[in-house]
Amino acid sequence: EAEAAAAAEADEARLAEEAAAQKALEEELARERAAQAEAEAKALREAHEREMDCLREASALKIQCFWRQCCARKAYAIKLARAWAAYHKEQAEASAAAAEEAEAARLEQEA
Repeated sequence: EAEAAAAAEADEARLAEEAAAQKALEEELARERAAQAEAEAKALREAHEREMDCLREASALKIQCFWRQCCARKAYAIKLARAWAAYHKEQAEASAAAAEEAEAARLEQEA
């Protein structure tokens, strides 16, 4: 009976050790999973931040491109307006010269 009690006590001790070892393994596994989840979360945050950086850069480039196009259009419009002004000035000068010649010719005919 003493041997049976000792064997039962040894079994209980062995089961307690196995339970403690199992609990330690489960805790270690839980820590590893938590660390992995944290690493994945960090990677996702970093990827999101890179994506946002790319979007900000793309947005800045779009704005920059838009303003460059606006400036190019504005420069073209100014150039075109100056060309039209020069053309109209030449036409006005030509008309004035033609009017002066016509007036001079009329005065000559009257004289």
